[in-house]
Amino acid sequence: MEKNLIEVLKIINEKLKENGIEYVIGGSVSLFLQGIKIKEVTDVDIMTTKENAFRINEIFKAFETKPVEYDEGKTMRSYWGQLKIKGIKVDVMGEFYERSAEEWIFR
Repeated sequence: MEKNLIEVLKIINEKLKENGIEYVIGGSVSLFLQGIKIKEVTDVDIMTTKENAFRINEIFKAFETKPVEYDEGKTMRSYWGQLKIKGIKVDVMGEFYERSAEEWIFR
């Protein structure tokens, strides 16, 4: 998995850099890249703006498993879609918010 993960991250970085898209990698992959031992990395979380989430979806259209669209649950809301690249699930999130006890917090 680790080899595929690194390949997928390189593909993502190359394409997004080519297209001038700013983003951050979140979740367990972010911790893994910082050298923190993670039991299992199950997906890549790309966090960006709403506009860039839709652009990423178009750039990686051939890998799309769920198109980017607005999604809101009890604890999270964002423009969210999924890709599958070399067998690895990639979540694309634009304008990601988490719900605290009283308010929505932008992440």
